[in-house]
Amino acid sequence: MQWVELFRRLNAPSLRVPTLPDRLVDCERCGCDFVTPVAWHEQDESLWWIRLRCGQCGLVREVEVTDVEAARFDQQLDRGLADIAAALARNKRDGGEALIAALRRR
Repeated sequence: MQWVELFRRLNAPSLRVPTLPDRLVDCERCGCDFVTPVAWHEQDESLWWIRLRCGQCGLVREVEVTDVEAARFDQQLDRGLADIAAALARNKRDGGEALIAALRRR
């Protein structure tokens, strides 16, 4: 490598541009899959504006997504809701001890 190229690389800005997560339910700050929509509206026939909030770290962001991406997000939210319902059902069967223990740890 030539010295000029080496100095150019050393002096270049090293800003890391955050990448958007593959799934809207994943937080771009903390990586948890606790992101939920707090507001939304249809921009036009094929585009949605959605305000998202991470339940873990509180990050709020706004995105514009296609109908396809919005439908995928809706499916991800449905799966998450089903997981929560299943966990609550298991907890109820177990007498609620796991939930009580988790609340005590808070």
